[in-house]
Amino acid sequence: MNRLINAVIVVCLCLPAAVNADFLIAMPEGDYFPQYDTTQGDARGFLPEVIAAFAKTSGQGFIIQPFPIKRYQRLLKSGQVDFILPSNPLWTDARNLNGLHFSAVIMISRSGFVRKRANKGTPVRALATVSGYTLPKIPKQYRHGNVETHRTVNTFASLEMLRANRVDSVYAHLDYVRSWLRNNQLKGYLVFEPDIGYDNFSYHLATLQHPDIIAQFDQWMGQNPNLIKSLKTKYHVGSESLLE
Repeated sequence: MNRLINAVIVVCLCLPAAVNADFLIAMPEGDYFPQYDTTQGDARGFLPEVIAAFAKTSGQGFIIQPFPIKRYQRLLKSGQVDFILPSNPLWTDARNLNGLHFSAVIMISRSGFVRKRANKGTPVRALATVSGYTLPKIPKQYRHGNVETHRTVNTFASLEMLRANRVDSVYAHLDYVRSWLRNNQLKGYLVFEPDIGYDNFSYHLATLQHPDIIAQFDQWMGQNPNLIKSLKTKYHVGSESLLE
């Protein structure tokens, strides 16, 4: 394959076989900004910028290509992509891929329940979350009979349901919620209720075929903690437990 000397990071909508670069990274389709967004042409957000910074230092060429989550796991197993990002050793699909190599932790993403301030401390009656997300068990003091659960195509749709009072709670990645609040100038509009339940997910770069690149990436992250910290600050990811 041809080496991409300037370490260009792009999103390709073509088939894997048509992509010409040193390495192909599969990333989920969708807008999860500020963590990552693959809907706007070039991949953008914290994770793509980390890869771009590593590529610039290592001289390797990487292309980020979006796929449905279930498909990108299969493509990795068949060797049609080189890496998947993000991945986690505890995720079901990752556990089923024998010999998967994971990088060190790139960031921590917290998912939890957000609500309008007026609903703080009240039982959950109706909630929205993205289809495929696994919900934490809601404590008895926050349950009122059967909780009505709505599955949506993305977090934006879940938050719009909350905004329209169709649900009283949303379970989502807090990084995305903070970005949504900033974009809509809604500071103080929602609160995070950790007592209802939350999850912390570590994000890793993963591969079956290239453990040597994973080792290089880990070494690079260890040598550049200030750069990683500055990118987290730039994108407001991985460290803020409360909403603005």
